[in-house]
Amino acid sequence: MALPETLFCGKMYADGAANFTDLVRADYKTGVCPEGTKKCSDATDADTTICIDVSKDLSECPITTLLTVPANQTDTYRQDPSYTVVEAPVQG
Repeated sequence: MALPETLFCGKMYADGAANFTDLVRADYKTGVCPEGTKKCSDATDADTTICIDVSKDLSECPITTLLTVPANQTDTYRQDPSYTVVEAPVQG
């Protein structure tokens, strides 16, 4: 079976966590990350916020949702601060 021409790849876990449940989380009531860490996103609520070491780039945060949308709908997602739109390069 041949691989598709476009692949989506994502880093599953941040900071060496063994699995998603081991990731550092913000306080579920306040949304504040533990000292020495920072939020991966301001668009998540307090009980779903993941935190990473302050020395890490936000690109080290795990991907929690992945959508593919038609090109004519990307503006809708670009205007929504809870999404980051990344265009997949077209190879051809």
